[in-house]
Amino acid sequence: MTRQLIIFLTILFTACGQKNATIKNDKVENHSFILTESSQEFSISKTTLEDFTKAKNSYKDKLIQDTLNIRKVNGITEVYLNRPHYPSSVIFKDTLVGLGETEEREYHYLGHFPDLDNYLVSGTFWEHYECYLIDKKTGRKTTTWNRPFLSPTSKYFANLSMTYGLEGVPNGIQIWKVETANQNYLSKYLELDQQIWVPDDFVWETNNSLILKVASVDKYLNENGQPNEKDFYYLRLLLKR
Repeated sequence: MTRQLIIFLTILFTACGQKNATIKNDKVENHSFILTESSQEFSISKTTLEDFTKAKNSYKDKLIQDTLNIRKVNGITEVYLNRPHYPSSVIFKDTLVGLGETEEREYHYLGHFPDLDNYLVSGTFWEHYECYLIDKKTGRKTTTWNRPFLSPTSKYFANLSMTYGLEGVPNGIQIWKVETANQNYLSKYLELDQQIWVPDDFVWETNNSLILKVASVDKYLNENGQPNEKDFYYLRLLLKR
């Protein structure tokens, strides 16, 4: 059958039980697919600019950007924990900033998520960027590819990958689940790293669905990393559990 969708899904298990899905198919933008696995289930289908815009207009960002409360001093960003014993803080130290060295690293406090009781700190490195969620009580650090956004009722949070183009850098989306029964422990629910489409933006539509604005990898390559607006299309990612 012409244009028939055939999808090969590889579920990769890490030692801690987290799961990654690798998708290989160049026609995914024209079809729907469902991944079903023993402990999780999700689907992706095509949607519209109108749905994306509607979700954008109603979404409320839950990050409190109180960046004046935690200031960098002599290249050190220190976030304090709500506990009496040592260590009482988590420290991020800048290194070789502005020198163009491969060991360069620079950190910034971005704010906090009251619903998670977590700080958010960014790290910029040589050809790399990532963010850290720091639990205010335990100091536990969760590292994400990029700046995360909470779902409407804070059941999940998600983040995209870095800007497309650097060799060896993931391309896709991460979704994390907030384990409220386990002191708001943040567990990786889903990680999509693929070479079909490149994410440009996303927004939570409901507590269990989000909409991605994407363009094909070919469009990014042919347009030198700057696709035209007409090249973008929209995908709804629905979480089933």
